[in-house]
Amino acid sequence: MTFKFYKDIQIIKWCEKCGVRWEPKRYSWQDRRCICTKCVQKEIAAWQKKNPEKWREIVRRYKKKARSRRPPWVLHAYIRWKEWVAKHPERRREIARKSYFKRKGRSP
Repeated sequence: MTFKFYKDIQIIKWCEKCGVRWEPKRYSWQDRRCICTKCVQKEIAAWQKKNPEKWREIVRRYKKKARSRRPPWVLHAYIRWKEWVAKHPERRREIARKSYFKRKGRSP
């Protein structure tokens, strides 16, 4: 019988600006930086104040991509489904119950 154990490697760093000890996650962007997250926040806030136009452009692009509009046929199908549920509450309850027990892995 073999057991495979994975080492829990913790990276410990000291911030170059404020000298605080902090532990970034492995393989993250914070692991490659030499400053703590609070100092990073301060840097970002300073950059935002210094470059408001660039920051607004970034936010505008993010907002543009953030929400995709649902296609009309998806909305129509949802409306039809809600109408069906209103007309057939017993059948909907039965379907929901079967789905619940199927997901839980046991019979009703």
